[in-house]
Amino acid sequence: MSVEITAPRGWEFQYDVTVFLGLLYQGVHNASLIVEAHGGEDAELRISGETTVILEVQSKSTQSDLDLTTLVSWSTHFPKHAHVGNLLSRALKDPSRFVLFVTGGRCRDETRAFAQKPARLQKHTNAPLDKHGKVSFLQELRTLRVGSEKRTLTDKRGVFCAQTAADLEKTPELFDDTLQRIVVWEEILQDRLKELIRHTLNLQFFVPSSQTDTVRLQLLAEVRKARDCKSDVIPGFRKILSSSRGDRPLGGRIHIGRDSDNNLLTSLKTKRVLLLTGRSQCGKTHTARFIAQKMQDSSFYYQEGQEIEEARRFLTQTSSEDRLYFLEDPFGHMEVAEHATDKWHSLSDLIAR
Repeated sequence: MSVEITAPRGWEFQYDVTVFLGLLYQGVHNASLIVEAHGGEDAELRISGETTVILEVQSKSTQSDLDLTTLVSWSTHFPKHAHVGNLLSRALKDPSRFVLFVTGGRCRDETRAFAQKPARLQKHTNAPLDKHGKVSFLQELRTLRVGSEKRTLTDKRGVFCAQTAADLEKTPELFDDTLQRIVVWEEILQDRLKELIRHTLNLQFFVPSSQTDTVRLQLLAEVRKARDCKSDVIPGFRKILSSSRGDRPLGGRIHIGRDSDNNLLTSLKTKRVLLLTGRSQCGKTHTARFIAQKMQDSSFYYQEGQEIEEARRFLTQTSSEDRLYFLEDPFGHMEVAEHATDKWHSLSDLIAR
């Protein structure tokens, strides 16, 4: 039985989080995304430059509310078999390191200020905890210590956390700065996460709605492959997205707006059909593609061609997505095509549907 079938729900959630992060950052220059980096968290995003920014990610499929005790516990996650260098201490030592917790639960009042919407991360403008909250945070950090008579791994980790609390208490500005780099995405359930991925694929990468689930599975497979060899997942994502994205009607051409553009777009949305006529080389094709691109930006699946039967198959195919077909010169360009009358009847029948 494959890992994909037997993997627990937490793993599935973690991989979908990685897919969504990859979609958010694949267009960033010098960005890399490692799945389960050695000694790190579920995923690690690096943006190399004069100052390398690092984002460490923990994925928590739990739906329990996020209180301060839990947040401190997550923040003090240690590398396997280690009693130093936990997540919080890494953020404390590196002012370019961010921490992201993605959870299905909801932030309670004491952790509410850590929450951000699921998008590219930004440093909090102010420390997410007030004076009382900081005292509680340090107290939680100190009480993670479990005895001191025997230097078991748990005890040693407790000593390290207590020392971290002491260091933070002595450096309030550094404490604030560290807290400002801890971010929570709350109420991210599995179904919502999948919808975020579909929405991003459709609206940002122009993958047709009917194909977004297929592309998501391809991206998940790339995550698993990158996990096994500890390689950067971003190049594989870019390759998949390049081959999956829908064609852009304008194809990079510059459009100089006309007063009639909005009227034409409104007419198409209202009547569901639009006829552009005019002399040769007056810009009919370019205008049609501009309008098509605006519709594509509104999640329409777009195709173009010259055959009415092809347009019929595309537009009448059973699908839940909105579709748009640009039919160019179906009756001929310089000369009238054969069977033009039959084509006219076919087109009239299609428009009437």
